[in-house]
Amino acid sequence: MGIKMSERRLIAYCSTANLKQITKEDAERLHSIHVAFGVIQNGKIYISGENIFSELKRVRRLNPNIRLVLSVGGWGADGFSQAASNYETRRRLVQSGVELIHTLDLDGIDIDWEYPCCEIAGIHADAADKENYTLLLKQFREALDAFSSYKILSIAAGAESYFLESTRMDQAEQYLDYVQLMTYDFRGSMRTLTGHHANLCSYEDVSEASADRSVQIFCEAGVPRRKLVLGAAFYGRRWYGVKDSSEKHGLGCEAESAGSTFLGYGQIEAMLNDFGHAYRKYHDERAQAAWLYNGESFISYEDAHALELKAHYTRENGLYGLMYWEYGLDETHTLTKLLYDAIQEP
Repeated sequence: MGIKMSERRLIAYCSTANLKQITKEDAERLHSIHVAFGVIQNGKIYISGENIFSELKRVRRLNPNIRLVLSVGGWGADGFSQAASNYETRRRLVQSGVELIHTLDLDGIDIDWEYPCCEIAGIHADAADKENYTLLLKQFREALDAFSSYKILSIAAGAESYFLESTRMDQAEQYLDYVQLMTYDFRGSMRTLTGHHANLCSYEDVSEASADRSVQIFCEAGVPRRKLVLGAAFYGRRWYGVKDSSEKHGLGCEAESAGSTFLGYGQIEAMLNDFGHAYRKYHDERAQAAWLYNGESFISYEDAHALELKAHYTRENGLYGLMYWEYGLDETHTLTKLLYDAIQEP
């Protein structure tokens, strides 16, 4: 497709509210920024937010070579199943996306339809989603190819087998520049047993979920390795009331809460350095993941070392690149440089 395969790519998701935080240094390190999120209303794509157009122009000035991509959907975003249901509704959705690309001077579109065939988070779903998913991407690709300059088409994909069971990725991949694996949230809001939410490697018999496992199953499903993007998390998940009498430092223990508390990287680093919280950091060599524990609370997150390992994995396994959610969650403004340097190492 229209982008050199030799490039080592770092992709950032950034909410519309956080575009203003992007620095010149980070803009120059990023291959592309995925602006989150466009939403589907009445079968069309819309995006809202203050000063989006001026902020996109500002980022473009910081790095004229950066790709600015509109990401549509996200957790709990409805409208995909209905809009993909037939040719005319797909055409209406695609045309609205094309118009936004023209209006905002964007370089492509990213489809974040996280749950085809699955009525989760209150969204509509249908068994026909499995076929319609591919048909929607096909119509997007055909419309984007009508532009005079090349436009990116990508997706964000659930990183576990449920997503592959609900799509035909061996057919869909031909229309895509890259497939972004959301290799985070493996453990969290629905489980009271503590564990790693963004681990690189599998580490227990209860669940094989890991970034490495995700790469394996997507390759087996027919997606070329060179089109896969590994996902990293600039946030962690916290469990409260973790009782541990086994010297496991809270890992794999029952908690009084699920891991639904969401903490940005900057928040976590501040807590670690605040002696009042009494957290200690641990590293799981098997899972290649980090966590904090203070005798009561357990926090699963990706520290600098874990993020570097994901960048090294991306390079060593010939993947398209590495992406992260989300730029504004790193108040330290250190992680984009860390990942860029790690992914560029020879």
